[in-house]
Amino acid sequence: MDKSIYHQNRVRLLEKTEADGLVILFGSSAPYKNAKGYYGKTLDMNFFYLTGLKTSSSVIAMWQEDGTYRERLFIVEPNPDEEKWSGVRMPASQATEISGVADVAYLSELDGFLLDMLSSSRIDQLFLDIPTWYEEDVPAPIDAFMGRVGRSHSGVRFANISAILADMRTVKRPEEIDCIRKAVANAKAGIDAMMAGVSPGMYEYQLQAMCHNLLHDRGEMKAAPMVASGANAVILHYPEATAQIGADELVLIDFCPRYNFYASDISRAFPSTGKFTSRQREFYQIALKANKRMIDAVKPGMSFRRMNELCREFLGEGMLSIGLIDSQSEVERYYYMTFGYPRKS
Repeated sequence: MDKSIYHQNRVRLLEKTEADGLVILFGSSAPYKNAKGYYGKTLDMNFFYLTGLKTSSSVIAMWQEDGTYRERLFIVEPNPDEEKWSGVRMPASQATEISGVADVAYLSELDGFLLDMLSSSRIDQLFLDIPTWYEEDVPAPIDAFMGRVGRSHSGVRFANISAILADMRTVKRPEEIDCIRKAVANAKAGIDAMMAGVSPGMYEYQLQAMCHNLLHDRGEMKAAPMVASGANAVILHYPEATAQIGADELVLIDFCPRYNFYASDISRAFPSTGKFTSRQREFYQIALKANKRMIDAVKPGMSFRRMNELCREFLGEGMLSIGLIDSQSEVERYYYMTFGYPRKS
């Protein structure tokens, strides 16, 4: 997307914060693993939304000065020796070209910048994107940052802007919608390939690899789907892909192929032989009918609770019709997920 979009996103965010504050967002960073490597880096999506940068070892700072919007981007300094091992680091010129941020400094200058800003009378609070959940044994980089700043500047106040960013990202620009459409196209390509390629006797990981290779060719590097066959399919987040796919088994796939970090998210089940058994067809028709009824039922303003109630009601009616359950109260024996995910704020 054009860098002007990221600039507009940053301006919109700053307009939603108070003039006496400094906005700081991290691109995220990888916790240290050992002397030879790091755990896999995860790019923060809010940081990407504001900069378009796909490098996790960066920080963006934004503030107002005499009514003027100011910003500075901090990136990792080039290091020829380390780059021999880990790859060429992004130069300042490239960071500016992608993000639209003209003022680019190195991460080694971040502490001095913060000292100068927080020592001035005009800044007395930091607006941070503070995660509400993460792995307990892998602390978020923001924790160490807040602790360090809090010790050196006891009077500083911290404010969480996660809800503001979530609200901003809820309504998509046309350029973002185009990315999502392309992500969905990647999902369809992967599903079509797996449905055409599955056969009894192959292993789950083989079907997974088939989809991964296809999407890799389409430019999506991280799209290996969850593949669960037979009894494994009732495990919502089945972690393995080692079972052999049997005859007349259903195969469940769940994956989130992306395009430019905008994701699709889809689950599908299909027969290993290419043809449903009569019993499988009954279940498929129940799910399909409930899906279509939900599409017709959902309206603007409907609560997430009501959507879940309707979904359980529709599925329960189908289960009752084939004698799978004796009352609506038994739906959760077979449907223990929810209709979808509400937006977190």
